[in-house]
Amino acid sequence: MSHIFIKTWSCTECGYKQDCEPTQENADLHFNNDVKFTVSDLKAEECPACALKSKRGKPLAKEINPLKKSKMNFMDETEHVVLIAALEADGPQQVSDGVEMRDETALEKNRRIEKDVEKLENLSNAEKSQARADLHSQPARQVQTNRMRDEFPHERKARIDLAKSELKPLTDIQIAELRAKFEDN
Repeated sequence: MSHIFIKTWSCTECGYKQDCEPTQENADLHFNNDVKFTVSDLKAEECPACALKSKRGKPLAKEINPLKKSKMNFMDETEHVVLIAALEADGPQQVSDGVEMRDETALEKNRRIEKDVEKLENLSNAEKSQARADLHSQPARQVQTNRMRDEFPHERKARIDLAKSELKPLTDIQIAELRAKFEDN
């Protein structure tokens, strides 16, 4: 997966970040005209997260630290081919085949009892020991677990086909356009 660091503005007060320039036009477009955003008079370069917390006037500054800039990930055609080959080489995955009821194991029972006894913090050690013994004398409880199996060939094919359809590699021209529009050097 390739990536580019994009233009980012952040608030030193709360850590909020955005990737669009904090102009009045963008404040109006993304915040002031949004009925779900409760502040209707956000100013240019003002942090919207702080404004929502009634801390008005906190500025957004252009981020110069590359480690703090937002990152846009993308896949080129070569990476796409490699990823598809890896998907196809991957064996069947485990899938849930419903649920089943079974008795809890001795280990599960012991853990459950210890958790229950820990909740009895206002009892003496002797009373806790008695409670522990009483709980151990009870039969094992039924627990619900997922029954797992290897996926069938048609399920594996459907999973891989879905993954392929969701993977959209970018051409060199598209990557160059993204870099020109968003990359922050």
